[in-house]
Amino acid sequence: MEAIWRGYYAEYQKQAAEDSPFVNFVRCWLGREGNVGRWARSGQIYKDLENTLSKKFTSACRSDAAFGRKLKENYSALGILGVEKRLRDGYNEYCFKPSGDQLKQCQNAYEDSKTLWAREADETSVTNEDPTRVWD
Repeated sequence: MEAIWRGYYAEYQKQAAEDSPFVNFVRCWLGREGNVGRWARSGQIYKDLENTLSKKFTSACRSDAAFGRKLKENYSALGILGVEKRLRDGYNEYCFKPSGDQLKQCQNAYEDSKTLWAREADETSVTNEDPTRVWD
């Protein structure tokens, strides 16, 4: 009976994560290189997302404190992304270690969330072999 309930809970957790815009914000953050396995305070994650997603993000989370509350509220749904939490110097820090399939979703979410300017900047950096010779 316990195995059945665990199966139901795992399916619920997956469905809640798939439908949550907040979880998608965290996916966007994880899709950026260097964030998987990194311990970070909610304020650090907020600042990164604010810089990356701008108004798309700040209209949903108006402050780093509000973002921290949403992390706590959605902690079980974030389990699908392999979330861990620890207390350090009086602050909660979070670390995410998603599975291979989830990591691919995170990378896609990050790429999909980039602004036109960011996508063009990425394309320019790939096509310019020598960044000092932009005008040739």
